Amino acid sequence: MTANGGVPTAAVNATASGSGDEQAAAVRMKIEEKVAEARRLKNEGNELYKAKDYRGAAGKYQRAKLYLKGIDTDLHGTPAFLQQLSVHPGQKNSIPKELEDQCIELNVSVHNNLCAVMLQQENANPERIKHFAEVVLEIDDTNEKAWFR
Repeated sequence: MTANGGVPTAAVNATASGSGDEQAAAVRMKIEEKVAEARRLKNEGNELYKAKDYRGAAGKYQRAKLYLKGIDTDLHGTPAFLQQLSVHPGQKNSIPKELEDQCIELNVSVHNNLCAVMLQQENANPERIKHFAEVVLEIDDTNEKAWFR
């Protein structure tokens, strides 16, 4: 990572002086970094979950969720969960389908994992668990883990 919020200097310079294509490339670069960081945090959360450190795992999953919300903010200007229908090729700040699918997959996984970790904690708030499961079902209404939880 570098100064300027983790965006490499070349990307910042391209954004400041470049065309729309260069600006889009800079945004994609930033989004790809956020996806990588969200994935890293999710994986760290998975390790903590396996070690039965549920509170630590929840913290990692929450941080991963924030990175994923940041991606949607980059694309739409307002935080919301990425969904297949929310990003389209004609949109100014669209991302490649493969990257979009990674974001969706990570959102589903992180929210499912938040449900699982909260179910393991004493005094878990059932409404929060339900909320996280509903987020998954908004993205994938056939997700069996979310329906179960």
